[in-house]
Amino acid sequence: MINLCILFGGSSNEYEVSCETTKHIIDSFPEGEYNIYLLGLTQNNEWYLYNGLLKDFSPQSWIKTAENAFISPDSRHHGIITGKKIIYIDVVYIAMHGACGEDGAAAGLLELAKIPFVGSSILGSAICYDKKYFKKYLTSMGLPQANWLVISQDDKLEEKILSAETNFNYPLFVKPSKGGSSIGVSKCYNKDEFYCAIEKALFFDDYTIVEEYVEAFEIECPIICNKFQENIYLPLLMVVPNNEFYDYHAKYTAGLSEYHIPAPISAEEERIIKCYNSSLIKEFSMTGICRIDYFILKKDRRILVNEINTQPGIASDSNEKNIWKKDDSIFQSIDLAIKVAMK
Repeated sequence: MINLCILFGGSSNEYEVSCETTKHIIDSFPEGEYNIYLLGLTQNNEWYLYNGLLKDFSPQSWIKTAENAFISPDSRHHGIITGKKIIYIDVVYIAMHGACGEDGAAAGLLELAKIPFVGSSILGSAICYDKKYFKKYLTSMGLPQANWLVISQDDKLEEKILSAETNFNYPLFVKPSKGGSSIGVSKCYNKDEFYCAIEKALFFDDYTIVEEYVEAFEIECPIICNKFQENIYLPLLMVVPNNEFYDYHAKYTAGLSEYHIPAPISAEEERIIKCYNSSLIKEFSMTGICRIDYFILKKDRRILVNEINTQPGIASDSNEKNIWKKDDSIFQSIDLAIKVAMK
């Protein structure tokens, strides 16, 4: 039987999402399909191996039934080291979100250890996680996106704000360059709110992205990237947030957003999105399960690339949980991604 390690947790501000993802993954797996080892990092990046029953795993209290353990970077070990033994691991599913997970750090460790993993390449993860680089790549590729600029901790703020107000119209979105789950993101309608939004975003990162608001439908495209055959596209999803915008609470709180599956778009719009998907997957060497997000402008139906999530969460009311409505479909998708990773 295949020894599967699910790597979760960590110091990111998306720790809770990571734990919830892990819970939903193990709940979806039929008993006896894999030997599953849950290797978690606390919010201080302390490593522990969960020793309880899988059915009893709790995102809030898993650490109470755990022992010190870590993945060895030495390829001779090919697995987890505890105080008593070495556990051989065939494949790792990276369920860490945010820093140290989606930014390529976990992928780097597993590349050193020569352990196959479900997740994107080091370079692809790093670029997609840092929006200022991702947006520069989109520009070089000639792909359409919303107007944007970067503000850093060292910039003269008045000059940057003047530049934004000269070139863009309110409202504006302000977000940390690194990060996910809309943490630290603000929508601002005037200069005072703009100042506050920049200060908030710079709390989470040294760089902030300013984007001009576009009135659009939000379309999300989950994909199982298969470098050996055709990529597998799950149904497109349209998000309609009931909040001011699709923020952290709208993403992970039941009832705060509506999801239309499949997204009500034309065949031509779907064709264009798949064409963009192919270019992006190739450019960023995407592997594993990813999600590429788009805007379809309401005024003229133009399609803009928004972002790529290289390790989407499967929390209780996340987009992926809504797409994989039945637990067996979660298992089937992850099972396929594992098999692709092990080839």
